[in-house]
Amino acid sequence: MQALEINGHHIGNYDPCLLGGFKGLSRVSVMMPTLEVVQHLPALAEQNVETLRSLSVICKASNLNMISELIY
Repeated sequence: MQALEINGHHIGNYDPCLLGGFKGLSRVSVMMPTLEVVQHLPALAEQNVETLRSLSVICKASNLNMISELIY
């Protein structure tokens, strides 16, 4: 699998801890993530540092500083 597109509302759907287990992704898109999902994005990015070319996070409102600090 090279791309992952998920609904960021994980409650009742999936465990955000699983996000760090995906490897070899080149494209990730997360729509309307909960805080728990955002907190696991660094692990996802770290696991795919060699292959990830696109990371899209779609939110209604966000604290961009918080997201960028978590990713970088």
